[in-house]
Amino acid sequence: MPKVLKIDQLIDSIAKYVQVRLDLAKADMAGQLSGVIAGVFSLLLVLFFLAFFCLFISFALAIVINHWLDSEVWGYVIVAFFYLVLFVVAIRLSRSGRLKERIHEAFLEDE
Repeated sequence: MPKVLKIDQLIDSIAKYVQVRLDLAKADMAGQLSGVIAGVFSLLLVLFFLAFFCLFISFALAIVINHWLDSEVWGYVIVAFFYLVLFVVAIRLSRSGRLKERIHEAFLEDE
């Protein structure tokens, strides 16, 4: 009978050990996930403010061009076409695969 008690204690100890390891793994994963979520949220917040900065700089540039050209519209048209050209260049780079390569190179330089 004593061997049965020792085996039961061993099984209980192993079960407790496995449960503790699972709890530690869950806690570690939760910590990593919260770190990723915080990083993504921070990046989105920075991009949000950067987008507003670009928007207001674009309006200011359009107003300055309007003033130089003594027009009410041409500054906005010129700025809009500038963004259209950037869009077309980005699409062409994306389709050719060069954009992905450049982004990959930019991230590899940081490491």
